[in-house]
Amino acid sequence: MTLFRFVFSLICAAYLSFTNVNSLLAQVTAPSTFTTAIQVQGEDLGTEFDDWNASGISVVDADPADNPGFLDIANIQVANDNDFLYIRATFYSNESSPNLFLAFDTDQDSATGFDTLQAGLLGSEFGYQNDFAFHQAAGTFNTNIALTGGPFGNGGALLFPFWDQDGPEKEWAIPRDAMITFPAPGVPTFPNNSFDFVVYTDEGLGDVSQVISYTFAEAPPGQPGDFDSDLDVDGADFLEWQREFGNTLGASDLTDWQTNYGPGALSAVSAVPEPSSVFLAGLGLASLAMHRRRV
Repeated sequence: MTLFRFVFSLICAAYLSFTNVNSLLAQVTAPSTFTTAIQVQGEDLGTEFDDWNASGISVVDADPADNPGFLDIANIQVANDNDFLYIRATFYSNESSPNLFLAFDTDQDSATGFDTLQAGLLGSEFGYQNDFAFHQAAGTFNTNIALTGGPFGNGGALLFPFWDQDGPEKEWAIPRDAMITFPAPGVPTFPNNSFDFVVYTDEGLGDVSQVISYTFAEAPPGQPGDFDSDLDVDGADFLEWQREFGNTLGASDLTDWQTNYGPGALSAVSAVPEPSSVFLAGLGLASLAMHRRRV
């Protein structure tokens, strides 16, 4: 057993002794929610979470205050579009920490993957330490197998605020196109539409959300000209028409695009990393990789 697993087992044991066990064992199912309204990074100062507040996305887990002085998880929300899984976590505290994690049980089988909670509740195939993605396997917290895809090309997520910035909430944009490179290249991190996940920290007494089940929502039928099904008609749809002309799209489809393109089209906001955040993420990934490298 590695030092991390030993320490984390002690933390989980302490957490179980201080927490309502029935609450920890609970599993909740989040409603599948498709939205193009969420943006992570690049928003005006003070408005970064207005999109969540206005979205109507349900709070799927409301955790009581139970980890004073450290990261103390409060509410969790989750949604998706065609490119990203969006997760928002609020906290009772303003502490920043490098030790905030996501764990994903992508086959919904607690007997496979890493036993994240050391209680047989969730077998994680991959996870995130803040924005840093890593592969997991039974008995191995971090296999050090490389990931690809996403905005940084390494499976990493968009995160706001960054791990070293204080604040009572964080949001992630988890890339749906991330791939695991071993045992075969091109293995998707999300091989199924349904999966389980938790948000957790190993600091203080430890804190963990309930096990949350989620199924990716499909985009609702778009308006004519919305060829990429992202709920707007824009230049990206014209590029899609060019690629598919003569195959699935024809001249009449171009007319649809011309008719619906412009101010009247539905607007959508895409997640775009700030240049400074990309630089910080590079530093963070390097340091976190060293921090979690197994011997």
